[in-house]
Amino acid sequence: AEAKKAKEEAEAKKAKAEAEAKAKEDTRTARLREIRERLHGCEESGDCAAVVAAMRADAGEARVQEWGCQAVRVMMTTSDAEKRKEMAAAGAVELVVAALKRFGAEDIEVVKQGCGALQNVCSGNADNKKAIASAGGVELVVAALRAHGGAHAEVAKNGCGALLGLCWDTTANAAAIAAAVSAGAVPLVEAAVRAHPS
Repeated sequence: AEAKKAKEEAEAKKAKAEAEAKAKEDTRTARLREIRERLHGCEESGDCAAVVAAMRADAGEARVQEWGCQAVRVMMTTSDAEKRKEMAAAGAVELVVAALKRFGAEDIEVVKQGCGALQNVCSGNADNKKAIASAGGVELVVAALRAHGGAHAEVAKNGCGALLGLCWDTTANAAAIAAAVSAGAVPLVEAAVRAHPS
């Protein structure tokens, strides 16, 4: 009888732990869905501060960083110079670079969106290029190409695009060019072009 009681208690304890874990995961899933919807709304409204706030609040959550980088990328695709300044002033450059630093080795979605975000936020903006270079963004893009560029066409495209944007103006961005060359960008770009010719 004692063995039966002990077995029942162990099963009840296990069932309780499983139910608690499921409830915790359900709560997390619902919270992430709400954040994703909010960030998607930011893409449409152009709310730079809300994107940055979401990324800052959940710096350790890869999906939030992916979606935040995606929002930056999408918002900066057609933005004017003032919007790029606003996005950088809100802190997006540092957060995108931080997301690449934290998740770049293992999370391909963060890498795709992060490289695309850097490509778009630096377009036509010398200050943003300098900020990205100062934050170590050039080296992180090169590291992304090294780790994922051969196997993932979108990483190759966005990474090469980011390096092109960062290194475009030789007089204004000598530091980015030096960082890219020093980090080994040239052979990686060549390899990416060979691996993904279209």
